[in-house]
Amino acid sequence: LENYMSSNSRQPSLAHVPVPPELDADGIEAAVEGEMQNQVSGLQSDLLAKARSGTMDEVGMGYVSELLRFFKDRKQYDEAIEFGEAILNNSKQPTVRKELQGLLAVLFAEQAAVTSGSE
Repeated sequence: LENYMSSNSRQPSLAHVPVPPELDADGIEAAVEGEMQNQVSGLQSDLLAKARSGTMDEVGMGYVSELLRFFKDRKQYDEAIEFGEAILNNSKQPTVRKELQGLLAVLFAEQAAVTSGSE
């Protein structure tokens, strides 16, 4: 897209595109947030299924780490910890369990630091 935009000398204008009144900034943000939550929920389900079936691989663990970071960045520590514990409790793979224990320890420490700092 960037290549297309930079090679196209005339920047396209969206000024002529009518925006429905129900799609103000808040409506658009809510729609994006709703779609993102749907995708996150689907990914969580897929990763839990991998944990249960013992088929969690490096790629899956990468997604687990990214989801935990996603929640952490949004200060959703409870969601992050709940998801991490669900994967941990459903996995029998020693490498997955060990990695998750480390990730959860970091989350607990960060949550405690944020909680104690806000009081």
